Amino acid sequence: MNQVVRVEKRQQVTVVTLDRADVRNAVDAPTARALYDAFMAFDADASARV
Repeated sequence: MNQVVRVEKRQQVTVVTLDRADVRNAVDAPTARALYDAFMAFDADASARV
């Protein structure tokens, strides 16, 4: 299964990419959970900047 939510860190910048083009990037329950996990990891990262 391809990863629909990808997280890439570029120094202090965290890039979260949603890749579900086949369903026009619709967010279902598993995708929502993956986004939640990505944002919680970002929030816990002391080196990340807003």
